[in-house]
Amino acid sequence: QLVVHLLNNPLPMVPWDTPRGVLAEYFSIDDVLSVHDVVIQLNDFKANSVMLPMRDQLLKPSSDGKQIVVPEVALHEVVLVELA
Repeated sequence: QLVVHLLNNPLPMVPWDTPRGVLAEYFSIDDVLSVHDVVIQLNDFKANSVMLPMRDQLLKPSSDGKQIVVPEVALHEVVLVELA
């Protein structure tokens, strides 16, 4: 099995010298824009089956088993790949 975590992080990188009182400005997520059709390429592996366990949704890998398309990632998605 292979577990892939996809993180759609809309927050900017926080500079190391940022004062603690200002950190709240960086960690406020008002609206997350979803990312669509995220492609995962399995270079040296092949997928037998693919599941998004957080949505309880099955995905179908490409015919050669080397590519997976995740339809939507809001903030976080887990992709569980059963390898051949």
